[in-house]
Amino acid sequence: KREEIEIAVALVSDESLRQFNTWFSSYPTRFNRNASSATPVTALKDKISELILKSQHAWVKERAKIGFVAHKKTPQNSVHLRIEGKIRPNEIVVLGGHLDSISWNGQAPGADDNASGSSNVFEAAKVILSQKDAPERSLDFYWYAGEESGLLGSNEIAESYRAAGKDVVAVMQLDMTLF
Repeated sequence: KREEIEIAVALVSDESLRQFNTWFSSYPTRFNRNASSATPVTALKDKISELILKSQHAWVKERAKIGFVAHKKTPQNSVHLRIEGKIRPNEIVVLGGHLDSISWNGQAPGADDNASGSSNVFEAAKVILSQKDAPERSLDFYWYAGEESGLLGSNEIAESYRAAGKDVVAVMQLDMTLF
């Protein structure tokens, strides 16, 4: 297993992180209440879908599902990538970061807050999807909406997990991971 971890870590690319961050922060705003807030969210979902479609591993197409999560308290959707575990699918590891940015004057590219965290979540997903075997536990990757307005997306998602009695064994939240 150690060798597999070393191979996976070697796949993490500073340049890939930089490219994602530059791309995601090129949108003038990702503020969750902005009329154009769906544009970068849809583009992010498409970028993740592309990873799934380009995978050479059959398990990815069988176990990886991408979609939106609509919310009651924000018009912006969260993006959710679910990878079903092959041995303990009911045990869930959540990895997330918020995709929105705050707007004080109409411009909100949010390179650090939080294109940086979003890029790290994307890079982790990319590395997992490149592995030859599916993970043992289910992995739920989230790019949360409406966090700058009060943790709107993540709170609704966490509440839905609690209400459904989901077995979340670990959570990692990445916010402002340094651009």
